[in-house]
Amino acid sequence: MEVFTCWWHPLDNNSESDDNVTYSLTYSLEKGPRRECPDYVTGGPNSCHFDSGHTSIWTIYCMNVMARTSHGVFSSKDHCLDVADIVETEAPVNLTYTLLNETEEEAGRTAMVSWVYPNPSHIQYGWITLVFELQYRRIAEPNNWKVERERKRERERERERERRERERGRERGGGEREREKRERE
Repeated sequence: MEVFTCWWHPLDNNSESDDNVTYSLTYSLEKGPRRECPDYVTGGPNSCHFDSGHTSIWTIYCMNVMARTSHGVFSSKDHCLDVADIVETEAPVNLTYTLLNETEEEAGRTAMVSWVYPNPSHIQYGWITLVFELQYRRIAEPNNWKVERERKRERERERERERRERERGRERGGGEREREKRERE
């Protein structure tokens, strides 16, 4: 389901002794007009919830929070994000591993890890590409976790971003060529 919620920290009581603070979140899509948060209730206090009618995948959202007090208006900096970058899916299922070679030394061991994607109905239509990270550590180094990413999926996602950037560039470039053509005529 394509929904997300944003939360913010309220003003520090020490810096602002006003009990009557009103917060508002405004956002824009792809540098379009500013809009106000569609739902301040669902996510709880100091939040803005975007339901499926207000969520677009592969779209950049730029948002900021304003606090209105008796001392004035305080505004955060714009924070921009792509919804696809903040998606948190369910954990993979049927996680299994096979030890491929047992050696006395831990450093020489090799394991094959496999899993099944959660909720494959989203994946079969290709609207989002999941990238999993495998965190692992050696027994002798309990605080030294390492991360291995699914490199194939990461490359696919990077290619998709590059393709979108090229399309945006063509759209911009096409408009500029039309303008130049009209100016010459």
